[in-house]
Amino acid sequence: GVSFPSSVGLGCGIDSNLIAAKAIAQLGVGFLEIGPVTATPFGSDDCISRDNATEAIVISEGDLNPGLDHLIENLTNAGNLRVPIVTRMGRRVLVSDSNDEARSIVERLGPFSEVLAIPAPTSDAQVDGVVELSHYARTVGYKIVLLAIPVDQPINDACARELIVREEIDGLLIDGASHANDSSDAKDVV
Repeated sequence: GVSFPSSVGLGCGIDSNLIAAKAIAQLGVGFLEIGPVTATPFGSDDCISRDNATEAIVISEGDLNPGLDHLIENLTNAGNLRVPIVTRMGRRVLVSDSNDEARSIVERLGPFSEVLAIPAPTSDAQVDGVVELSHYARTVGYKIVLLAIPVDQPINDACARELIVREEIDGLLIDGASHANDSSDAKDVV
């Protein structure tokens, strides 16, 4: 199993570049969630804006991240963080049919992360990809595999239920960000 020193963790997107991971880990959080992770850098600081009317931060490119190589470098430099790391896969990784990208992310972050959060499938066709990735994650050492479900996006209940019943995933991670859709013009509102 995985030991969580506290029941409150820090979600993905707060420190996407992992610049402050070591300092944040010392604040008493129970886990650090990194991501959304894609193999290559995605987005830029230009895609972050403030919506004064709703008092929200809007990220116009939902999987904003510095890329896998940068994350690994910063995790290596941070040393032992003494809190579990949750790796959140980017939605685009599973929306695209590139299982090689997903497997590479899982394998390369395996030495740093105990928990993998896979985006919820939005179609029956994606269920097999989630199952395959879940099995692969366990072979490289992930102890817990979660299904990341956006709080405001309808999911395919039958797909999620099937994954739970088949015990392909260990639980759900409810994503508090708002996701317009899984297309390239997706927006997260935090």
